[in-house]
Amino acid sequence: MPSQGISSADPHRRDFANSSMGIAGAGVDFKGVTDTRIRAALGLIGTSLRARVNASATASRVGLSRSRFEHLFKAQTGTTFKTYLRWVRLSAAQQLLADPCMRIKEVSAQCGYAGTSNLTREFKRRFGITPSEYRRSTSRQQIAH
Repeated sequence: MPSQGISSADPHRRDFANSSMGIAGAGVDFKGVTDTRIRAALGLIGTSLRARVNASATASRVGLSRSRFEHLFKAQTGTTFKTYLRWVRLSAAQQLLADPCMRIKEVSAQCGYAGTSNLTREFKRRFGITPSEYRRSTSRQQIAH
């Protein structure tokens, strides 16, 4: 999206307006997930973002050791637990940033980040812009429509 100063030639900067976040963006196809424990884990991730979600706790909740869980998760989903969790958090942040009344600090907490700087670092790494810049660009798009 050159008009917003994001170079498509830079592999670290991605087109946030056209990116497919969440399950599809993380490369996860639920149809291919046959293990009920991994299905349960995917559900837990989506419903408990505010809590400190991590591989060890999730593995324990579905009755697996961490190493077995990480192995099965990758085999069933095609992505690592950490990568999937990052995608889910960023997807949630992206949606929450559309609400101009919600402070970025609140968005960060709602998505399970330890602080605003953590959200900002991950968001910028993924999209090439900060959450504030994203919010400004989406509010301009809403005004234009």
